[in-house]
Amino acid sequence: MPDTAFIITIDAEGDNLWARPRQITTRNARYLPRFQALCERFRFKPVYLANYEMALSSTFVEFARDVVARDAGEIGMHLHAWNSPPLEPLTRDDFHYQPYLIEFPEPVMREKIKTVTGLLEERLDQPMISHRAGRWAFDARYAAMRAFGNPTVLKEDTRNTWGWIWLS
Repeated sequence: MPDTAFIITIDAEGDNLWARPRQITTRNARYLPRFQALCERFRFKPVYLANYEMALSSTFVEFARDVVARDAGEIGMHLHAWNSPPLEPLTRDDFHYQPYLIEFPEPVMREKIKTVTGLLEERLDQPMISHRAGRWAFDARYAAMRAFGNPTVLKEDTRNTWGWIWLS
């Protein structure tokens, strides 16, 4: 198999989240098979990064199980801290302000990661390897919580390669 030239990631999340809805729907999950067919036509294996509401969507779970069973893609975890349990308010209106995961205290971060990862693993019967917090939130605490292998090596490699000194 040739080396992967690039990775296609799709944030599999609720409908129109950037409009800050109070009730989140997942009708968009019905359109993922059409995109998956396009990927397969060109022999791409996308990574669908699913968040909490998609983990609860039977439409998404059925789609995701099929993709994984056929080895046609991967499912990973995507965490939006403002609407993923446990819901521990950080602002006066988290659904409006949508705080980053890394703005929450470590114990809350850890519980949110554990809850969403556990739900996806239970619903899809597979471990979550790929992951990305909503809006690319990332810091050394998150890296250490996600079992990326050796977080110290990750920090050193990333710092040396990209000059990301904030990973300390």
